[in-house]
Amino acid sequence: MPYVRKNGAFPVGEDWLYQAMSDTYLPLIEMLRRLESEGATPGVGLTVTPILSEQLADPYIKDSFVAYLKTMAERSEQDIEEFVYFKDDARKRLAEEYRESFRRKLAVFAAIDRDIPAALSELEQDGIIETIGSSATHAFLPALEDERSVRLQVVTGLESHRMRFGSNPAGFWLP
Repeated sequence: MPYVRKNGAFPVGEDWLYQAMSDTYLPLIEMLRRLESEGATPGVGLTVTPILSEQLADPYIKDSFVAYLKTMAERSEQDIEEFVYFKDDARKRLAEEYRESFRRKLAVFAAIDRDIPAALSELEQDGIIETIGSSATHAFLPALEDERSVRLQVVTGLESHRMRFGSNPAGFWLP
């Protein structure tokens, strides 16, 4: 996930991050906790780059994500009203499912104290996932001409991971 904070909304702005939070990370956390409560011990390796984890922990992003989910739920509500007007029961049911999905995601986000990296760290501490780190800025390392730049990318990426997750990553994704 590239750095998109305050980079507009669409197509490669903040909406991209909010969609990843909404459609990937919250459902993943919810599913892994459910599997854990059922006694399963899934083994999942998850790459969490510094760029991603820092954005997920950013108060501005968290507040904007809540606003995004509320807006999407409101838009679903408007769709429901429109489909009722046009007597389109199939699309009305679909819009109702979306509305409930956005409301549930708001509840899940609140239940993890609006902190996806902390929720992932807890899953790692519980042995459900292993996090994989990466370079500081997601830089394409072979393209960096100076070996010191490569070293700093790796060292800074590891420091960021330790700061956010409290331990070294289980592995390292080389961009």
